[in-house]
Amino acid sequence: MRDHALLLFILALPALAVLGHDGYMAYNNTEYELAERFYLSDLGWLWTKYSPDSFEWAKFAFEETTWTQFVDPILEQKAFYIASIPVGIALLTLLVMRIFGVGAYQGQGLSTMFAGRKKSGDSFSFRDGSEPKKRAKYKRK
Repeated sequence: MRDHALLLFILALPALAVLGHDGYMAYNNTEYELAERFYLSDLGWLWTKYSPDSFEWAKFAFEETTWTQFVDPILEQKAFYIASIPVGIALLTLLVMRIFGVGAYQGQGLSTMFAGRKKSGDSFSFRDGSEPKKRAKYKRK
């Protein structure tokens, strides 16, 4: 399940970058106390500050009604929350997969978590004990 942790880390990088940016901006702004100067940046402010050309191109590409109805409300949100959406979706998906035992969690869902397993106390083996024992065959070379 290390691949899931890697996927979650990669999806969390934009949110961590936004937090790093906001921390850097709060550290360099010495007018106010640290608690007063640390705030989460809006997505639209970041876009207009660091890439105004692409912002103008995107605003030109959309119709005015589409821009005001759909894009503006997203740009007014905090960038950290918007960047955290992919991580949240991935976590929710992995949780549902774990609960229902599908995908990478095949056979590990709720039905198998609460079902009792038969234990064969007479011998040690790596099998679950549902099939009969077979003799081991050794070949000498």
